[in-house]
Amino acid sequence: VYKPFLPTRGFLSSIGGGWRYVRGMSYARSISPENTRLVSLVGQIYSPYIGSWVLDDEDNYVPFSQLKFTADWREYRSLPWFKNHVFAFKLATGLSAGDSQRYGNFRLGGSFGDSGYFTLPDEWRSLRGYFPATDSGANYYLSAIEYRLPLVWIDRGYKALPVFVRNISAAAFIDAGAAYDTTEELSAPPLVGAGAELRSSLLVSWGGGISVRGGYAFGLTEGGIPLGSTDGFYGWLGGSF
Repeated sequence: VYKPFLPTRGFLSSIGGGWRYVRGMSYARSISPENTRLVSLVGQIYSPYIGSWVLDDEDNYVPFSQLKFTADWREYRSLPWFKNHVFAFKLATGLSAGDSQRYGNFRLGGSFGDSGYFTLPDEWRSLRGYFPATDSGANYYLSAIEYRLPLVWIDRGYKALPVFVRNISAAAFIDAGAAYDTTEELSAPPLVGAGAELRSSLLVSWGGGISVRGGYAFGLTEGGIPLGSTDGFYGWLGGSF
């Protein structure tokens, strides 16, 4: 194994804390939160005093110290001219100081989202239309806008099977963001991706809520998935945000 090509190896121990504010609404026919605002601020500190270390290319133990801060602001606004149509907006940023992981403290790319059914590396951030970890750096900014609309209400299961399908909806989206190490890199154009999704809300095991979505995304800037490529198709459990 050529060790300089390996990701960060070690034990990253941290203490973190945060603050979150949520105020909003959801109705029986909602396909998304409506008239909702979410603001989240989180800080983490990694320190050798609580056991944080990494291995260098000679397998020597090196203390790891880092301060990381992330912020997230989301808005979900109901549209007055169509019932349960929603305009969703997300703006997120992350800053870090101190030691860095080998491939960056934040990595942008991929079509994954929010779900309790899978676990992703802590530094990954979704930016649809690009492969996972297309861009990386010590800091990042990311925005996403979506237009969400209901297509059909099913509200049925099949015989005694423990699956109940509530609805099918659609969304069109644009994601934009970049990871960077220095403020001078902020002048570079961001990665921009676009696409559309079909989504379904289900109840499984007679009570557990789950959402399923599949879609197609492509990049509008260099390094993105070309429009027409089969790499743009994806499917995931959980919402985009």
